[in-house]
Amino acid sequence: MHNVSPEEASFVVETASGRFPQKIGPRKYLVRGRTRARRALQVIFLVLEDDEVDVELLDLVERMMVEQGNEVVYVIHSRDLTDTEKRRI
Repeated sequence: MHNVSPEEASFVVETASGRFPQKIGPRKYLVRGRTRARRALQVIFLVLEDDEVDVELLDLVERMMVEQGNEVVYVIHSRDLTDTEKRRI
């Protein structure tokens, strides 16, 4: 994922604002935003259906969130924004 940590990608997805997330396909979304450290990223993710989630692979907090009905997202791509893209967020 272009040297983007899961924590950075998750933060950008969770704090999406403005015109993001943008739907780019069935259950597929694009988000552009900044990490806590102000790194500008693009993240593309899928929203998983309940039967696509292997709860055995989740940690305790993630399992609790699923049990509470929260959506599960799966990051399929992430990268730094170009200078031109940074000016648009």
